[in-house]
Amino acid sequence: MIQDNTLRDGLLDGAEAVYERIIEHLNEKGPPAHTDTVLMMITKNLLERVKTIQILTKTGREDSLTILTRAFLELQVSLKFILKDETDKRANSYYLNSKIQWVESLMKMSKNNSRFKLQLNDEEIKALKKRVPEANDLKDYLSHYKKEWYKMFASRPKRKTYRKWYALNWEYQSFKDMMMAVEIDESMYHFFYGLTSIDAHGMGAVDNIEIIDTYYKVTGSVPAYLCYAAIETYLSNTLYAISQYYGLEEDKLQMTNFKKMADSSMFLNLIS
Repeated sequence: MIQDNTLRDGLLDGAEAVYERIIEHLNEKGPPAHTDTVLMMITKNLLERVKTIQILTKTGREDSLTILTRAFLELQVSLKFILKDETDKRANSYYLNSKIQWVESLMKMSKNNSRFKLQLNDEEIKALKKRVPEANDLKDYLSHYKKEWYKMFASRPKRKTYRKWYALNWEYQSFKDMMMAVEIDESMYHFFYGLTSIDAHGMGAVDNIEIIDTYYKVTGSVPAYLCYAAIETYLSNTLYAISQYYGLEEDKLQMTNFKKMADSSMFLNLIS
C-alpha cells in the first residue's frame, strides 16, 4: 500500500551525488562567486532537511513530519525563485536579509532582557572587522548590511508595504506570491500553509492521535505519504533546475545521478 511507503535511501544518495557533481563543476571553474556560494549553501540545507525527515521517519517519529516538510517547501521555493530570474540580485538579497534578521533578533533579545546583553570581546570585534572593516559593534555591522540591502530596492511605492528579500521591485507581497511566481499550484499553497500551520503553530495536539489497539501514536496533520510525495517531486525538480542553471542537465554523470533518484522513487515504482 502507498501509505506504507517512505523515502528511500537511493533517492537521497542520488540527490547528494547531484549536489557533489555541481560542487565538482564549480571547483573546475575556479573560486566560486558569491552567488554560487549562496546557491550551494541553500541546496545543502535543503538536502539536510530531507535527510532529517528520512531519519525521523525510520524511527517512526511522524509527529514533526508536516512541520519539517513545510520548512523544506519554503526553502525549495526560495531556491527556485532565485534561479528563475535575476539570480545574482536575488541571491545577494537573500544573503543580506539573512544577515540582517540574525543580528536584529540578537539585538532585540538583548534589549528586552539584560541577561542577554551582547558584549563583544576583542577577538569577536576583530572577526567582525574582517567582514565589515568600519564596524566597531553589532550596530555598525547591522547598519552596513542594511545600507547594502536597501540600495538593491527600486523606489518605494506610495502604498504602505514592507521590504522582502524576494520583492526588490515591490512586486510580490507574500510567500504565496512567490510560490505562484515559480508555478506552484495555488492548491498546494493552501494544502501546506493551511494544514501544516495546524502543526507549526501548535494547534494539532488534540487531533493528531492515531489509536492502534491500546497504542497511541502521535501523527501529523498531513498524511506522511503525501509529505513524501511532495518531497520527492519538489526535490527532483529543484535539483534539475540548479543543474540546468550550471549547464549540467545533459552531463553524463548528472544524468546517472538523476536516474538513481528516479529508480528509488517510491511513487514511480508503485506506478510501474
